[in-house]
Amino acid sequence: MSLIQPSRNLLDELRLQWSLAWPVAIGQIAIVSMYLTDNIMVGHVSKVEMAGVATGAWWFISLYLPLLGMVRVLDPMVSQAIGAGDEHGAARGLARGAVLTAITTVAAAIGLALAGPALALLGQPAEAIPVAVQYCRLLIPGLPGAFGFFLLRTWLQARGEMRQGNVAIVLANVVNVVLDWAFIYGHLGAPAMGGAGAAIATSVGSWFQLFVCAGMSAPLWKPAVAHLSDAVRFDSWGKLLPLGVPLAFQAGTEIWAFSIAGWMTGWVGSAALSAHLIAINLSSLSFNIALGFSTAAATRVGQLIGAGHGFGQTAIAAHIWGIAVMSLFGLVFAFYSTPLAQIYSDDPEVIAIALQLMPVAAAFQLFDGTQVIAFGVLRGAGDVRLPTIANIVGFWCFGLPLGAYLLLKTSLGAQGVWVGLAFALAIVSLLLVARVRWTVARGGFRV
Repeated sequence: MSLIQPSRNLLDELRLQWSLAWPVAIGQIAIVSMYLTDNIMVGHVSKVEMAGVATGAWWFISLYLPLLGMVRVLDPMVSQAIGAGDEHGAARGLARGAVLTAITTVAAAIGLALAGPALALLGQPAEAIPVAVQYCRLLIPGLPGAFGFFLLRTWLQARGEMRQGNVAIVLANVVNVVLDWAFIYGHLGAPAMGGAGAAIATSVGSWFQLFVCAGMSAPLWKPAVAHLSDAVRFDSWGKLLPLGVPLAFQAGTEIWAFSIAGWMTGWVGSAALSAHLIAINLSSLSFNIALGFSTAAATRVGQLIGAGHGFGQTAIAAHIWGIAVMSLFGLVFAFYSTPLAQIYSDDPEVIAIALQLMPVAAAFQLFDGTQVIAFGVLRGAGDVRLPTIANIVGFWCFGLPLGAYLLLKTSLGAQGVWVGLAFALAIVSLLLVARVRWTVARGGFRV
């Protein structure tokens, strides 16, 4: 069935979204697997190395993901252009996105260079900061590859092209595992570098996946080169900002909340920070699978709107898939928390704290899946402003203050921070579902 045609019934829509989403979900798993591999291997070096990578990674993510959110402006623009049969508009969107991506890469590099004073100001464990600083600095050379790959993969997905990005990610994972083994532990003639070795592997892997994806998709993206001379003018790429900035803030208001939650656990000590890394890593695995369905929903909704059709049935099907996936992961986290934690570390203190966090992580899976699917539907519909407000209300007005209170004023410790996150996600998911209902009734927004 064509992506620009509505399905006959809900069952057909579920099948269509599955066929569209599973390649994206596999790609998302492969992306997060690179970081999971880094953290697992570093976790068996020492508690301090693991804590350093954890706090460094959160500083990196707090810069990287909001800037990626800005690049996601291509989702509604390109998918709606394809739905309307406008190949010229799709190519122009990629050229403008390339200019925007170059700017975000520079911004991220500056932020990573400031990791040392920033982490000291945030009160992170003193023994972990040198590891974190070296980790962040060695990520800088890989930033153009990372941002460039995300741009190209996002553009291809908005066109309904999933294969090229997924092949590149899978191959990059193989490269990353080999390089992790070499540079973290000191094999194949390389020095044993611990957390810094993980950053080297990630940087090389980022460039590798960009080259593979670009090579496989060259016939599709080459027409965009003709638009670069026009795209470098501010009045051209600047047209992306009214949609891109809200997307960046939407991603930022969520990821900054999780970053602050991680840094708050760092106030407890290196063991709590390492345990937080375990719980957030596992939660990110389930989240990224749901994000695959969210991305598929954004593509499907955008193309339906571009073709002049409604998308209510698409929104329902996407939520069914998201809830099903996250409920399954919630059960796994609840019943297999001990063996999952032991994959990352053999330190008894780290594992004990991780086992306190995992039940809370299991509990908020349903809310996390609901909100990420709702955001995908809204992004495809061109509705990008209210999700930011929902995140501010849920995380910053309620979740973080509650987590800080439970951390500092009760015996819950790091677990209290996670209770606050769960409460925030519940609020955000309710607000976004209500917004989806309103946007469906309105028919979306043409961009």
